[in-house]
Amino acid sequence: MSYVTEKVRQTPVAGQYDVVVAGGGPAGVCTAVAAARRGAKVLLLESAGCLGGIWTSGMVAWIIDAATKPEHALITEIIRKLRDQKVLSGENSFAFDIEAMKLFLENWCLEAHVDLRYFTGVCGVVKSDVRTISHVVTESKSGR
Repeated sequence: MSYVTEKVRQTPVAGQYDVVVAGGGPAGVCTAVAAARRGAKVLLLESAGCLGGIWTSGMVAWIIDAATKPEHALITEIIRKLRDQKVLSGENSFAFDIEAMKLFLENWCLEAHVDLRYFTGVCGVVKSDVRTISHVVTESKSGR
């Protein structure tokens, strides 16, 4: 097996955050909003061009587990707000318009003061010790 040795590089630090969430699917969005609401400075990284993951990019236009897990407060809030905005297809339905969901999730994150970066993936971390991540290295079309 052969290898390529890369040059050592200096990567600029683009910001400081308390919480960095990798992935803007349903769980990632809820995690980011919950952390921001508790006062953390939050960055949400998403490799696609929209939030929602399986709901939007995956085109599964149904809120899975909505009827069976009503104790999940953030999902309950999403459903209530989507019903208020007439995004869900009916009173007893959890089906939604995908484009409306994209817009809703982005606005929901921005209202919570979550910083968003689309088309960005995590490509590494820097640890300050064995248990502590001090930096998250990302990559996008703009570079690292």
